Amino acid sequence: MVTVSFDYSQVPSYFVHCFNDRCPLAGKCLRRLAACHVPPTLLQVHAFNPLAYPPEGADCPMFQPIKEVKIGWGLRQAMLRMSYEDGCKMKKWLNGYYPRMTLSRVMNHKRGIPPAEQTAIVRAFRSFGMRDENVFDQVTYTYDWNSR
Repeated sequence: MVTVSFDYSQVPSYFVHCFNDRCPLAGKCLRRLAACHVPPTLLQVHAFNPLAYPPEGADCPMFQPIKEVKIGWGLRQAMLRMSYEDGCKMKKWLNGYYPRMTLSRVMNHKRGIPPAEQTAIVRAFRSFGMRDENVFDQVTYTYDWNSR
């Protein structure tokens, strides 16, 4: 997996930080990683109550593993590499898969394509004859802010 350099601007505003520097899982916890990178100009963040930290040796219910994910952006280049007929079929499939506004945002790089959607899209491209692995215009890597 690609190692993601930490960019605090990617941390969602709702994300809860953990400032427990004595936690044995701190080195593997995304909440702790985010807390270590809070810029000094940021006055407020969501954080766990230090009085609620679990006793030493107990499982931490707040732990969130550091997990990197690949995000796809856009599908135009792959569509252009397909035959006209297959491209029309793929476009019809995409129109059924996404609501119209979402599809527009996906095609115009305004909305990233998460891993679960990538799997379905790659499978659809394959069913319409595309053998190329590169179906996304661009790929970036980030952290999975919602996993547990």
